[in-house]
Amino acid sequence: MPLSKKLQEIADRISHSREKLLQAVSGLSDAQLNHKAEETAWSVSDVLNHVSLVDQANAKLTSNMLKRARASSLPPDPSPDASAIHSMDEIFGRMNLMAGAHEFRHATQIERMKSQPGFPE
Repeated sequence: MPLSKKLQEIADRISHSREKLLQAVSGLSDAQLNHKAEETAWSVSDVLNHVSLVDQANAKLTSNMLKRARASSLPPDPSPDASAIHSMDEIFGRMNLMAGAHEFRHATQIERMKSQPGFPE
């Protein structure tokens, strides 16, 4: 079954954000992954762990929401592309951490970390 237009947009956004994150860490050495600019700062590895934990929590949340919908016998949206949410900007405004926005933000954070003085070569 093909995805609705909106679900495909979400899947594409997640894929794009994941690719940006993977590109940001591709080829980094152990020293680079574990470097901390300050003792209390996060390393790239810490950021990746955080992203992973949030992904796991979002997967559990989504799974629980689907279980509740099924338990309540909620029918599928017969016309998801005609629903009240009309654009991806509105979706991401409501769900900051969902659908890749979180990974995109941390990929940008990692790029900034890599450009800081003292980051290992």
